[in-house]
Amino acid sequence: FHGKKMKFGKTLYEKVSEEWHPYAVDYRGMTLVLEGDSSQMQKIDPARINHEEFYRRYDVSKKGIKMFYLSKRQWALDQTTELMQRVDDLRLEVDEPTEM
Repeated sequence: FHGKKMKFGKTLYEKVSEEWHPYAVDYRGMTLVLEGDSSQMQKIDPARINHEEFYRRYDVSKKGIKMFYLSKRQWALDQTTELMQRVDDLRLEVDEPTEM
């Protein structure tokens, strides 16, 4: 179980584009906080979890995801505006007769 969990975290990190790392969930960091001192994640002891550190990492990850969403949302809005302008320009070209 533990090996697969770590493989997932490593794979997740490797698959995320380097430019997107600041926006990615800190899966590995949160997993390490949950594991505490144990090297096996067979059973998590809630008494040993550093809840403050876990939620700090969780909040940082949430903020990163929100920043990513907002940046991509703005990009999409900008692209939509540009495409709408192009469509309007093409309509004007079609509506105006060209002289030969």
